[in-house]
Amino acid sequence: SFVFWIYVIYSFLNDSVVYYFEVIQKQSDQTFLLFNAFTLIEFLFLLFYFYSTIKSKHLRQILLFIGFLFPAYYFVDVLYFDSIQSEFASGPATIESLLLIAISITSLFETISNSSTIFIYAKKNFWLVVATILYASGTFFLFSFAQKNFEDKVFADQYSIMNSSLYIIKNILISIAFIIPESTEELTWDHKRYYNSN
Repeated sequence: SFVFWIYVIYSFLNDSVVYYFEVIQKQSDQTFLLFNAFTLIEFLFLLFYFYSTIKSKHLRQILLFIGFLFPAYYFVDVLYFDSIQSEFASGPATIESLLLIAISITSLFETISNSSTIFIYAKKNFWLVVATILYASGTFFLFSFAQKNFEDKVFADQYSIMNSSLYIIKNILISIAFIIPESTEELTWDHKRYYNSN
């Protein structure tokens, strides 16, 4: 969860700088680079987290492959389509959401399959994965339509409300993960002993 701490701090600093330029300085042109670069940096943070928590060697190799493939796609999109200069780089953000959904579900399935914890929701990893799934799935279609519709004020307002709501929910779930005591995570259930006694 240390990686998530760094991710949360980076996310907060990035949002603060964007808020400063857009709301206080009224210079939204300055924020495009920060806003769009966040997609790549966020993905790499989360990918590293999942790589460190997933136990399967095969899945870890797939994550390494994705770790090289997505940045390559991101830079091709930036260099050849100039999406980083647009108000929102919809392509990389949409692909990021799709990949995070797949990786999160895979991680959650592995956690459930291999866990001896009495309650799966007593693990920090559960809440971090659920936070990622909810945010990525909630913003997937939102991001896919964003680049072409950002000029529409109605869409921009709805986008802001939906994205902010999902962002708040994600941060609440991450906060739950951070307040779960280590002692709770260590509570285990001896399956063999339980079934043999019945």
